[in-house]
Amino acid sequence: MDTKKTSNQILVVAIIILIGFLIIQNRRISTLQNWTRDLKIGEKAPMFSGLDLLGNEINMPQKGHSCVIVFFNTICNSCKKSIPYINAVYDSLIIEKVELIGVCASNSLSTANYIKIFAVKFPTIPDEKRRISKKYRVRYVPMMVLVDTNQHIKYIQSYGENVKQTLKVIFNKLKNKNERETR
Repeated sequence: MDTKKTSNQILVVAIIILIGFLIIQNRRISTLQNWTRDLKIGEKAPMFSGLDLLGNEINMPQKGHSCVIVFFNTICNSCKKSIPYINAVYDSLIIEKVELIGVCASNSLSTANYIKIFAVKFPTIPDEKRRISKKYRVRYVPMMVLVDTNQHIKYIQSYGENVKQTLKVIFNKLKNKNERETR
């Protein structure tokens, strides 16, 4: 009799735990659905601020400045492969007066190690709690977002696209914008 009573108690506890788990998962799914709607070209870019690894405050995007925001994390192989291409164009973007900011979905220590190992040139904000990533509805990395001088999203590159081709597209969009402004 005691064995049956103990079995029933274990079953009740297991059911309570399962119900609690399902409630938590349901909340996570509804939260996830709120921020996974894709960004749209022309949409106002979400504002964000954070400290880079040198302690400099970065507020983005700034009106009057174009910027490229690169979202990545330290365990993503595609991100690791894209860094040399992004580093290669970083100096050119500065010449074009375009800011390039990295947002790394990892803690400060992991981000700092990654920056050192892969010789990342551009300022990077650790985003361990995904505060910035959620604002930009990042589901996959690497992801690049071009924001124009009016703080609107001009271009979005997401996981799986050719990074070299994406950077060419970004440069063409910037070049076309600069040509229109000089006319």
